[in-house]
Amino acid sequence: MSFEDSLACLGPVSITPNEIWYHIGGFADHQSVVALAACNHRLHGILHPMIWKTLRIHQPAKLIEYAPVWKKRARQIFPLVKKVILGNVQSFDVIVEHSVAGYRYGNDWRKHTAILRLFTSLRSITFIGMFFPRRFALVLDSLTTVEELSLIRCCFHPLVDFTGVNGNIRRLMAEIMCWHGVSQSLSLIRCLDPECVVVVWRSSFVGKNFITELPKSVRTLTVKSTMWSWPTDETCCVRERSRFVQFIEAFPQLKELRIEGRVPNRQGDATFLTHLPSLESYFGPMHLFTSGGIDAKLLKFVYFTDDRVASMAVYNHLPNMRDVTGFTM
Repeated sequence: MSFEDSLACLGPVSITPNEIWYHIGGFADHQSVVALAACNHRLHGILHPMIWKTLRIHQPAKLIEYAPVWKKRARQIFPLVKKVILGNVQSFDVIVEHSVAGYRYGNDWRKHTAILRLFTSLRSITFIGMFFPRRFALVLDSLTTVEELSLIRCCFHPLVDFTGVNGNIRRLMAEIMCWHGVSQSLSLIRCLDPECVVVVWRSSFVGKNFITELPKSVRTLTVKSTMWSWPTDETCCVRERSRFVQFIEAFPQLKELRIEGRVPNRQGDATFLTHLPSLESYFGPMHLFTSGGIDAKLLKFVYFTDDRVASMAVYNHLPNMRDVTGFTM
């Protein structure tokens, strides 16, 4: 049953309780909620907080243009916004690391920051297709309420400096970033010191940097991988897999690991995850996982994403898995 059909079954708007309309809005996308709120004054009043919960601005310059209008209704708008999404990219081609028409955020960061600071309940901010200035800390200046930062298809100054960046960020998502020089992905993670990290793996993510121990604060790590993110040459692919594992094991206090997508499994490659002493939950391919360096007594959940895995192969490969409380294939 479609969203529209569900609404038709409810009968007249006047006899449907407010709580039900608000509950329905929670299952609809933002566009449907806006359309529903436009039906009459009563629905607009009920769904108004939901409309402003997430603010999406495709053209960042519009944020400056709309601000004077919003200020006239400050009490009805600014306290409601919890998430802001700024920017857009023309192409999501996986081969292209950045948008050619990226918005140079550094030109107006003072104006943007002054406006974003008005959203007193702001918890999450997403930048898409931006080109950031050298002093990245200025972008998040005074946004002390923000706990979640997402960077998608963003470009950074070749000499970017993360010193002094907002220390309140608890969740970081970094998806296909372009550094215009040496990759600073690890420096970004170290400076933010988040609890949860979500990254899209590419050959250029770590670059040639030596991977040392990353923040102990990181408890949850999600790594998204696609087959076209890996080298086609077999020797290079084996080397890349070693870097992939080294990156994951650089988080000493990791409790939850989620690997989404495909990771190459070359014949004869003996690279496994072996140094995750605090791991409690694993979601990903079996060929990366071994119980050798993982305490099975701490594991609470294991989900192998391989297409076909025989039970005996699992127990032969992971002799201690019988002790895991939650196990799924």
